[in-house]
Amino acid sequence: MIPKSLRPALFKDMCSKIEATNFFLPNDFSYEETKFSNSQAGIVVKYLASPNLWFSFSLPTAYTTSKDGYSSKLVVHTISSPGELGPTQTDTVDGWEGLVVNFALWLRRAEVDLKDGALARELAKQREVIEDIVADVASKAESSEVFFTRQEIRRCSQRLDELEQKLADEISKHATSKESKEKVKEDIDLLKKEIDSLKKQLATLSKVQWLRGALARLLKWFSKQENRELVADATSVAQHLLGPGNAD
Repeated sequence: MIPKSLRPALFKDMCSKIEATNFFLPNDFSYEETKFSNSQAGIVVKYLASPNLWFSFSLPTAYTTSKDGYSSKLVVHTISSPGELGPTQTDTVDGWEGLVVNFALWLRRAEVDLKDGALARELAKQREVIEDIVADVASKAESSEVFFTRQEIRRCSQRLDELEQKLADEISKHATSKESKEKVKEDIDLLKKEIDSLKKQLATLSKVQWLRGALARLLKWFSKQENRELVADATSVAQHLLGPGNAD
C-alpha cells in the first residue's frame, strides 16, 4: 500500500526510475511513512528481499528561504543504504527533481551491492570446486616433482590461448564509451602477459606448483567486473584447463 503522504506524481517518477534499471520492479519495494531526526515526516523505501537496502527522504511542508531573503527552494533530506563511500549516506537535495535523481543514484548502488554480493558467493563456490579439481589432479600426480609432458604442455598452451581470447573479448565487450582504446589495450596486454607467463611456467614448474599458480590466476580473472558474466563458467574453464586429458 502506498502512503497517502507520498504524492502520486512523485511515486510515478520513482517507479519510472526503478523500471529503468531493468533489474528492479516497483513491487520489489515497500513504501512506508517514517520520521526524521528533526521530526519531519518522511518516506522510507525498503527493498523487500534485503533489509540492508533502503532509501528514506523527508517531506518538507514549506520552502526554505535563503539568508538574503531573495530566494526560496524546497529542501529535501535523504538517508540511504548503501552509501557511495560507506554503509549509509546522507544528502540534501533541491526539490522533487533533485530527490528523483538522488533516488536513481541509490538504485544503482543497491543493484551493484546485490550483484557484488552474488558475485562473491558465486566466486566462493567456484573457488571450492576449482580447488577440488586442483587437489584431484595433484593427487594423481602422486608427487610434487611430477612435471608436464611435452604433449600436455602443447595441449594446455592451446587451452590457455582459448581462455585468453575469451577474456579479451569480454574486456572489449564491456568497455564503456568513456574508456579509451589505450586503456582497453593496456588491459588486454596485461592479460596476454599473464597468460604467456603461465605458458612459460608449464615447462619449468611441477604440475602441483603450476596448478596452484593457475588457480590463483583463474580466481583473479573471474573476479573482475568485466568478467562477471563468465563467473558461472569458471568451473568448466578449470575443468577444461586442468582436468582429465591434460594433466593426468
